[in-house]
Amino acid sequence: MLKYLFIILIFSSNLYSNHKVLDREIDSLKNLVYSDMAKDTREYHTNVIELYRKYRYFNNDSAKYYLKYGVELSSHYKLDLVTRDYYNIMGLDAFDKSDFSSALVNFYKCLEYSVKTNEIGAVGYTYSDIGFVFYVQGLWDLALEHYQEGIRFIKDADSLETISLPLLYENSGLCFGHLNQIDSANHYLNLALEYYKKHDIKDKVHHIYLYLGHINRRHVKDNKKALEYYYLALNFFKEDRSWLEGYPYTLFHTGESYFALKEYDKTIEYYKTTLLEMKKLGWNKKIIDINFKLAYVYLELNKIDKVDSVININDELIKQFESIDLFMDKYYFQYNYFKKLNNSDSALLYFEKYNKLKDSLVESSVTGQVASVLKDLQIVKNKQERKMLAEKNEQKMYLFLFIIILFIFLIVLIYSRLRLQKKSLILQNEKNDALEKANKLLDEANHTKDKFFSIIAHDLKNPIGAIKSTSELMTTDYDLFDKNEIKESIEDIYNSSNSVQSLLDSLLTWSRSQRGKLDFNPETFNLQLLVKNSFFLLKSNADLKKISLINNISDDYNITADANMINTIIRNLISNAIKFTPENGKITISAYKENNNNVITIEDTGIGISKENQNKLFNFGTNYTTPGTNNEKGTGLGLILVNEFIERHNGKIAIESEINKGTKFIITLPNEK
Repeated sequence: MLKYLFIILIFSSNLYSNHKVLDREIDSLKNLVYSDMAKDTREYHTNVIELYRKYRYFNNDSAKYYLKYGVELSSHYKLDLVTRDYYNIMGLDAFDKSDFSSALVNFYKCLEYSVKTNEIGAVGYTYSDIGFVFYVQGLWDLALEHYQEGIRFIKDADSLETISLPLLYENSGLCFGHLNQIDSANHYLNLALEYYKKHDIKDKVHHIYLYLGHINRRHVKDNKKALEYYYLALNFFKEDRSWLEGYPYTLFHTGESYFALKEYDKTIEYYKTTLLEMKKLGWNKKIIDINFKLAYVYLELNKIDKVDSVININDELIKQFESIDLFMDKYYFQYNYFKKLNNSDSALLYFEKYNKLKDSLVESSVTGQVASVLKDLQIVKNKQERKMLAEKNEQKMYLFLFIIILFIFLIVLIYSRLRLQKKSLILQNEKNDALEKANKLLDEANHTKDKFFSIIAHDLKNPIGAIKSTSELMTTDYDLFDKNEIKESIEDIYNSSNSVQSLLDSLLTWSRSQRGKLDFNPETFNLQLLVKNSFFLLKSNADLKKISLINNISDDYNITADANMINTIIRNLISNAIKFTPENGKITISAYKENNNNVITIEDTGIGISKENQNKLFNFGTNYTTPGTNNEKGTGLGLILVNEFIERHNGKIAIESEINKGTKFIITLPNEK
């Protein structure tokens, strides 16, 4: 009993001391924020921002409160520069949480204030931030569009020395690389390199040389040219090692280029040097990857004794990690190893082990969902404990700890025997509950898989068949086609490809929803800005049919909902309206409050939907879909997603439609507070 009390006392004392300094810092900042200090100064708002940063990692509600408070106050006093900083911070915060929709909303507001205050450098950085939101999602075209817009703005302002300009050059070069526009990629990366050299920004010079090396190695397949850039980067590392991971990273890619050139001695030299640098940094997991690379080189050279030596080292390192991926890499290497030795039995054995682990990843995803829930519960618990400790003063904390210790002492004294007797039963019940939940999740996963196969078989067959038959015809009878027929055939292939891509995007989102991978995170956001962003993404589709997109939502219309789900709902309904609206039509979005509900309407002047077909739209089993006015293909899955996301909000969707006059979708969402 005394042992338990001693442990509790030590734990409580350490917990208190760890937060004591932070408590004093927060109290000091609060005293400044709530003092008589003038609230229309940057100094005052610096304290508000610092208070947000103190709260950010353990009390998100308080952090959000002070950001919102700061924005409202700076807007009231017309402190445009300070307001810009607040929106930038909120954009970065949302980006860190992968809330890309909210990040874009805040970065666009930051851009608005940066332009308003004529802060050229800030405008450049904000265009870079917006572009990076698209970049990390693989939307290279949209990212590049914003980077180029930033460059044009800075050049129009004749501010070519601003530090944000080379960053926009650099990011543009990376986007062009992803888009396989190699000349443009080299052009912009060299513009960035010229600036960084001129201003002696050495760590950025490292980066540019690496990027140029990667472009030549991965895209151009010119490994000799790539080596020139890698050596230039290595020369800079001799003077400056501030970028810790950069040096071993460059050594590794130098080895990769030599491997591609089949200069195996050089490959081994650089792989070994990479290993030495990684050992200094304690990167054991990365060391395993490089060892496998080294073993493949030895295997290529038939140096079996060296292969065995490297693999033995890896076997010891792999034991440190409970990683299925590492064991998969090990078994796949063993498969190639025995295949090289013409030992087909052993090769087959390790290939089967590799496939078995690969299949087990599907099963582990179900278990991972349960573990994720437990982890989230623990995080919530920790945040609550920290919040409680942060808000108590020293006198109340000692009193609280004394009461807790006394209460635990009494509980242990009275119930210790009873708890020992019940422990076995509780553990058994927990195992049964966990097994039941796992079985339920597995049944749902199987049901989802069956639906996927059904949709893929039905909806991929026609567009892929169309691509195959059209391309085959063009290949065999190309000389028989005139220009118009060739153009029509290419358009058919393009439309079929879009149909396949649309289906795959919808399937991915729907499957994440079905497997519980889409979190429901209600927040307050501006609906007009969200719709404006959706119009921006779909404008090119509407322009093809000369369709007008009209946003009738007021600029101060805010709702509380999951922004990502509402964005998906709006985007799917707009896309659907474009598909079934003939040329020179219009699509109008409106929103208003009614009986404590938010009502959103999407109305088009399209071909309309019959009563009979309206009942099929949201039914997964019917898989209902029809071609658009320009024979656009669809999957029917988009409206399934719309219906499911609206139900997640406890909302409803209704349809009003007349044939050849148009359709109105009416979404009703509870006005959450």
